[in-house]
Amino acid sequence: MVLIMLLIPVLMGGSCENDDENCHDRIEFLNKTSRTLYVKKEESAILSRYNGYPYSDSYKTLPNENNNTAFFNVFSGRSDCYENTLKDTLYVFIFEEDVLANHPWADVVDKNLILQRYDLSLQDLQQLNWQISYPPSELMKDMKMYPPFP
Repeated sequence: MVLIMLLIPVLMGGSCENDDENCHDRIEFLNKTSRTLYVKKEESAILSRYNGYPYSDSYKTLPNENNNTAFFNVFSGRSDCYENTLKDTLYVFIFEEDVLANHPWADVVDKNLILQRYDLSLQDLQQLNWQISYPPSELMKDMKMYPPFP
């Protein structure tokens, strides 16, 4: 059994070496606010109302996190290249900690209590050098996001 588990990444090919500049398995997130934020990635623009505890698959970012940048994995528990597996768009949802702490998840979804949603293509991520921020940077002004770029 152990041998099979060790061989799966080899057989699948496309595993990502962290030092390979043409293969990315994580995205850098810069929190440029004075608030604690949570970042959640999804494969759909619609959050699941029955997603359980909202913190379970979200990444916490501390205020003004520019020296201690948060990274979040594109894939859960796998090391793979985003470039090789992109279907269409990566949806990134950003929430304020206070909102998640003070509202049931169903209300967050039903009332659309997100701070920002980015709809990022592979080309967007490459243009941003795999680094996104909140508030959105000037480089992000023509990218799909809700609410739209100020």
